[in-house]
Amino acid sequence: MPVAEIARALNVAQVVEGSVRKSGNQVRITVSLTRASDGFSEPLGTFNEKLDDIFALQEKVARAVVEKLTQRKTTNADVAMLTTNPAAYDVYLQARARQIAGGRYPETLRLFEEAIRLDPNYALSWARYSAMLVQSRRNGLDRSEGNAGKAREAASAAMRFGPSLPEAHLAMAAVHLFVNFDPDAAERELNETQRLRPNEPEVPAAKAILESYRGHWDDNLVALIRQAVAVDPQNAANIAVLGGILRDMGRFAEADRLYARSSELSQSGNTPFHGRAGNYLAWTGDIGGALDILAAMPASIWVHELNFMARASMLTQRGEFAAAIDDYKKIRTISMPNMSGPRGTVIESLSNQGRLEARLGQLARAHEIYDEAKEKLGQYEKNFLMSPVPICARNSALSGEKERRR
Repeated sequence: MPVAEIARALNVAQVVEGSVRKSGNQVRITVSLTRASDGFSEPLGTFNEKLDDIFALQEKVARAVVEKLTQRKTTNADVAMLTTNPAAYDVYLQARARQIAGGRYPETLRLFEEAIRLDPNYALSWARYSAMLVQSRRNGLDRSEGNAGKAREAASAAMRFGPSLPEAHLAMAAVHLFVNFDPDAAERELNETQRLRPNEPEVPAAKAILESYRGHWDDNLVALIRQAVAVDPQNAANIAVLGGILRDMGRFAEADRLYARSSELSQSGNTPFHGRAGNYLAWTGDIGGALDILAAMPASIWVHELNFMARASMLTQRGEFAAAIDDYKKIRTISMPNMSGPRGTVIESLSNQGRLEARLGQLARAHEIYDEAKEKLGQYEKNFLMSPVPICARNSALSGEKERRR
C-alpha cells in the first residue's frame, strides 16, 4: 500500500517504515520516517544485532524510534508489550485485532485467556481482557456478578503487573464506570492514563463515553468524539459506539458518517449496520431505506438478535405485523446466551409480540405471551441486582401487563 494511502487511513502526516534483512543469527533492521506529502524519507537508525532475544531487540528499536520522534527519553509506558513469551504475544495480537473490529466476544475473550495462560504476568493482556469483560457486560452478554468480579480481578492484575501501564489504568477506568458505577473514580484513572502517555489515542473516546454517561450532552462531548475519531481512526468498535452517542444527541448526519466508517473498517460487528439503520430512520423517516441498510449487512453477521429487533420494529411501523411477529419469535431462538438469566431483548421481544398478537385479535395468545414476559422480567431483576434493567424491556413488559388487564 502506498505511504500516502496509509497516511490517509491513519490520519497522519508521516509514516515510520522499516526493512529487515537476516543472515543466520544476525539481523539488520533499517528504520526511516517518510513524509506522506512528497515521499521524502529521513533515516531513523540502523540496527545490527543478534537474534538471541527477539523481544529485547524489538524493544530496543521501538525505544530508539520513539526517542528520535519525540526528542525525549522513553518510559515503560511508551513500550507496552511486557511479555517475553512469543506465543503469548502472538495470541494477544489475534485477540486485540478482534477486539478493535468489534463483535465475536466469546472468541476474543478466549484468546485473551489463552495469552494470560501462556504468560500469567502479562499486564497488557490482563488489561485488555478486563476491558473485554466490561464490554460484554455493557452489551448484555453477561451482566452476572461473576462477570463483574472477573473484570475487577483482571484490572487489578493489570495494575499489579504493570502499575505504570496506561492500558491498566484504562481498564480500571472502565471497571469503575460500568461495574462500580463510580464516574469520578473513572475520571481519575483516565487522567492518570493521560499523565503516563499524553498522546494515548483511546483516552478521548473513553472521556466521551464518560461524559455521555454523566449526561453532559454538549459541544465539549462532540469535540471529544471528533478528537477520538481523528487520533484513532482504525478502531471500528469505538467509532460505532461514538456514532451511537451522536445519534442519541440528534446529530444524525454525523452519526451516519461514523456508522459508515465503522462498517467499512470491519465486517465482523453488526452494531454499525443496525445502529445506522435506526439512525437513518430517526433522521429521515424512510422505513424502506432503513430496511435496505439492514439488508446490506453481510450474511455472516446477520443472525443476531438486535438485527431482528430493529427489523421487527420497522416492519411494525409499516403495518406488517405477521412478519414482525416472525422476527420477534426468532429473537428468542437465536439470542446470545446470558450467563445467568434472560436478556433484555428477549423480554422486549415477548412484550412487543404480545401487543401485535392483541392487535391481530389473538387475545388469548397475547395474554400468554405477556405472562411469559412478566415472568422473565422478574427473573432478570432477581439475577441482576447490581445492574439496572433496560428501561425499554421493563416498560415493554409492564405495558403488556396493563394491556392484558384490559
